[in-house]
Amino acid sequence: MLVTNQMLGQMLSGDLQTLQGQMLNVQQQLSSGDQITTPSDNPSGAEQVVQLNHAIAQNGEYQNNATQALNWLESTGSALSQMVTLGQSVRTLAVSASGDMPQSEVVALQDQASSLLQSMLSTANTQVGGQYLFAGTLTDTANAPFSLGKTGPTYAGNHNAMQIAIGPTSQVVTNTTGSALMPLLTATQQIITDLGTGTVASLAQVTGSDLSQLNTALDGVIDAQTTAGATQQEVQQQQSQLTTAQNQLTQLKASTLDTNVTQAVVQLQQLQESYQSALAVGSNLIEPTLAKYMP
Repeated sequence: MLVTNQMLGQMLSGDLQTLQGQMLNVQQQLSSGDQITTPSDNPSGAEQVVQLNHAIAQNGEYQNNATQALNWLESTGSALSQMVTLGQSVRTLAVSASGDMPQSEVVALQDQASSLLQSMLSTANTQVGGQYLFAGTLTDTANAPFSLGKTGPTYAGNHNAMQIAIGPTSQVVTNTTGSALMPLLTATQQIITDLGTGTVASLAQVTGSDLSQLNTALDGVIDAQTTAGATQQEVQQQQSQLTTAQNQLTQLKASTLDTNVTQAVVQLQQLQESYQSALAVGSNLIEPTLAKYMP
């Protein structure tokens, strides 16, 4: 078959257009920083990037949940620690009570215990971001969950658990409800009441059954504090794993999507050289009048 100048021109034009397209693609990769600018550049790579974006977004949600959980648990642990300290102060007062104390000292003990109870109520009504820590799931109610009524401390929250996902198969309970605090508040109120009665019998109750009730209530708060601390450690470990996973996913996405600048620059230089070589070869193979109009 005779190869005419027209055929050579068409082949040269096709090759040059192909090289131009390849150079444009590499230039776009360099300018955008992405080696996959359209799905057609790398269909399997583009699908992998979509999947990685989904995994990164989901992992990010778990990270946010873990951060929120830690904030809640840290605040809970701090408040429970304060409750234990206040309860221990009440215990010190109760131990010091005796039937032969002057009335003025009994009144002073009652005043101190009342002040400690008010501090307990304030701590029990601790808020984080406008939400009550110990109200169960009624965290954003208008009224505080704990108050002091005519018959003693009352609780207006519920006993429902707040769960949050910190992984595909990992959920944690982040809250401590009023059931952990009410016994301590009630025991303190009973001590105040018996101190107020001021009889030998009532003072004996303060150092006897009241003190026993207070100790049991304190143990309950300490147990809640231990549980919150253990959950906090669990979330911290999970958060570390989530951070590692996020870094790995990000690196994998970068290796799939990001342009290797050094490699792309070399590729562009090679394409430019090929383009110039094609022009030179074409100029020698076909008539100058035709080659001159080649792009």
